[in-house]
Amino acid sequence: MRPQALFLLVLTQLSVIAERAEAQVPSSAREVALGAWVTSVRGAASIDLNPAGLMGVRDWESLGSTYVTLSRSAPGFIFQDAILAKRFLESNALAFRYSPGAMLSFHLPDTNTILMPDSIKIPLDKSISFRDAIELAYAKQITRDISLGIAFRTFQEEISMKKIFYKLEAGNQFVAQTADSTYTQWAWLADLGVKWQYSPSILFGAATRNLLRFSDRTLPSDLRSLSFHMPRMLRIGAAYSPTANLLLALDIDTEKHAVLGWEYQLPYNIALRQSTHIDATTSRIVPAIGLGIGWSYRFVELNAAWLHFTDQRLRNNQASFVDFETEGISNLVMNSFTDDRIVFSLKVAFGKAHEPVARIEDIELTDIYPSMYYVYAYRPVGRARVRNLTSEPVHVRLSFMINDFMNTPTETKPEIIPAHGLLEIPFTALFKESITREQETSLRAAEIAVESSPEVPFEDRAQVQVVVHGRNDWNGDPHTLQYFVTPTDPAILAFSRSALEKYKTLIDTSDPRLNTFLRSQILFSEFANRLTYVNDPRLSDDRVQYPSETLSLKGGDCDDMSVAFASILESVGIASAFVDIVPPEDPENAHVFIMFDTGLPPKLGSLISDNPKRYVIRKNSRGEDRIWIPLETTEVTKGFETAWKLGAEQYFENVELKSGLIKGWVHVIDIDLD
Repeated sequence: MRPQALFLLVLTQLSVIAERAEAQVPSSAREVALGAWVTSVRGAASIDLNPAGLMGVRDWESLGSTYVTLSRSAPGFIFQDAILAKRFLESNALAFRYSPGAMLSFHLPDTNTILMPDSIKIPLDKSISFRDAIELAYAKQITRDISLGIAFRTFQEEISMKKIFYKLEAGNQFVAQTADSTYTQWAWLADLGVKWQYSPSILFGAATRNLLRFSDRTLPSDLRSLSFHMPRMLRIGAAYSPTANLLLALDIDTEKHAVLGWEYQLPYNIALRQSTHIDATTSRIVPAIGLGIGWSYRFVELNAAWLHFTDQRLRNNQASFVDFETEGISNLVMNSFTDDRIVFSLKVAFGKAHEPVARIEDIELTDIYPSMYYVYAYRPVGRARVRNLTSEPVHVRLSFMINDFMNTPTETKPEIIPAHGLLEIPFTALFKESITREQETSLRAAEIAVESSPEVPFEDRAQVQVVVHGRNDWNGDPHTLQYFVTPTDPAILAFSRSALEKYKTLIDTSDPRLNTFLRSQILFSEFANRLTYVNDPRLSDDRVQYPSETLSLKGGDCDDMSVAFASILESVGIASAFVDIVPPEDPENAHVFIMFDTGLPPKLGSLISDNPKRYVIRKNSRGEDRIWIPLETTEVTKGFETAWKLGAEQYFENVELKSGLIKGWVHVIDIDLD
């Protein structure tokens, strides 16, 4: 009898059981929770994510991780990774990873069974496993801000199954028998990574996956549908630190996946993290979320994370064989079959500590005046003298931070210090506008740090006390008085527009050559109607009111009046300047008044006055000679003519007769708010 007559092939559909999904996850629980790791990963954990991040290793670093699956069928702890990394020759790093837990295995009862004549069914089961157990990586610091990395790893696919063969026995009868058959395929893969520190608060990165692949063989054609998919993939990312305590990160890859993550540093070296995974290829746009917490102290870092998948249909042994073939697997972490898990990791840095190459030897800080807050972005707030501790030239830069008033530290451009040399480096500060709301003078802590590499937190740092003055404090320098001028203040704009609107007909019908002069007269008269002269409320020469405060209080001293009227003139486009007089015989009797540009050339001076002593010929911002009118703003209640007369007399006496401008005790400061 022929074998076909002896056996009947019956097709039955059975379930496929994922007995244990021991899937790879990022080596550190920090990266599991943060999710967007292309730019944010650092140190030993970078080996299988973005090898360029290995430049974050300072000397030796080890990392171990374990996780517990939350599967109802097979919960338990699984040892994930052991990583060892070493930095050498300052700009190079090597790392080795052994990951016994980086695997995914399934037991698949076959959909086909053989029905024997004696009614015995023989199943053709399959077992599938994927392993990504060994990896070696190298990183190089290419420039101060750019690092590159390359990683080589092995990947094993193994499929074990039952196969039927027929054996001819006595009586010429064919007997069906089964035997175990195993197909193994090894692959060697290479990945590349890059990180770029664009600025102190912005970081970009990219990492490939499966860029190069070499296999020792190909699986049989009838098993290729069960093979691990290894598409070439590019993942790019960006990270931004809007404050010193907050990190925001975004990753996007060519497989239409994206991750948004954040990390917030709390006191006592505690960090909170969260990630949201986005997948445009699935019915659920958010397939997974991560949460985590971390703690670090000196050379030790502990992290824990929870990874939750929002679609649980094919997890916990719920998948079918059809699901397995349809869904496929291309990622040992983010696939349709792995279970929720909690990951724990421990990182330890050891070996010799980083040898500092630079030291801060001295710091000079100026007092901080809120009225000048935007000026400090380009005018130094202090200087630090930095010593090169090595026998080679080093590149360094300084950072400066006051936590309450700055979002992020400001950094200087890189400076070169010669071997064993000392360099004085000025630094600036980018303050928040909220500093202008500080009412009282206070002492605040400032931190200055010097670094030589983006991957090393700092070479040296120092904390110093800095005086932050109240919003109305002034340092007495006439050149800084202009920073109290606020022509765009809503109260000033409303005042000037309302005043000119009342006299619109008069302005429109007057000689256009005198338009600026007439508008200045009108504004001064309206200013006089609103204010009366009063002494400084604190009887202090180093306190100045903001213009809106002068309007509200209806008075001030000479500084306040000058600042207020200059703001009004500037708000309608009339250029103005302060005249600061400090009599050498009586410096305590210093005085400030203003002058404004009429826009008239000297040849039209007779339109203003027949007495040339009543006006000043000086250049405007374009270098053109124009007629300027001095005004004694403290005489505001006596009207424009009196204020003009007294202002012109003071200017003529102190500048023309006593040569105060030439001798340096009279200063004319053009108001330049650009």
